[in-house]
Amino acid sequence: SGPALSLYVGMPQFYFVLALSLPSMFALDLTDFSRHSAPAAGLIGLAAIAGRARMKQIRKQNAEEADAVLSRLAALKPICRMSVRVRPTGTVKGNGLFATRPIDGGTYLFDYTGELIDAAEFNTRYPTWAPPSEYAIRVDTEYKLWVDGVDARRSGLGRYMNHSNKPNCVCWTLSWPTPRLLLFTSRDVASGEELCWDYGKEFWSARPRNSELRS
Repeated sequence: SGPALSLYVGMPQFYFVLALSLPSMFALDLTDFSRHSAPAAGLIGLAAIAGRARMKQIRKQNAEEADAVLSRLAALKPICRMSVRVRPTGTVKGNGLFATRPIDGGTYLFDYTGELIDAAEFNTRYPTWAPPSEYAIRVDTEYKLWVDGVDARRSGLGRYMNHSNKPNCVCWTLSWPTPRLLLFTSRDVASGEELCWDYGKEFWSARPRNSELRS
């Protein structure tokens, strides 16, 4: 088994937020700008000053919210090792990861871990003419960094989680400030149920459409 990615969490988009905020802040009617150029110019100047102040406020607010999210993520504790078990699935997928007790939806399981490699190393290990990687997950939006869990000694339980079209887990990709791949349950999971997530289109684009691993 080998996963792809689901979601990116990166830097806040301040200018996008500002663009949404400005129309409600300044209802300026400049349709007759030619006859009232001086007052209109004054209004534009005031709007620019207010806009800069608002931008500064939004940046501060976004930074505070981002810090709060990062603090919460840093404080997450992996699920107890006894709550899951690696065992054969009895299918072509080989081994899988199974719950040994009920797990609530929204529970943080653990990070997908492995060796952090750059694009050059990824292309050396997995050239286009060779079989695609089964364990490397892209961890940024610019195709520069991957987490490769191919070596079980340097990886963890995440490498045993198989794909499912009806997943009960999700992978969050945190690309900033420290690349992380966080696995959560997306619904309540029963004891004995296999923990799976959707590897995504990027993973399957290099594989046969009729692959039994797609189920």
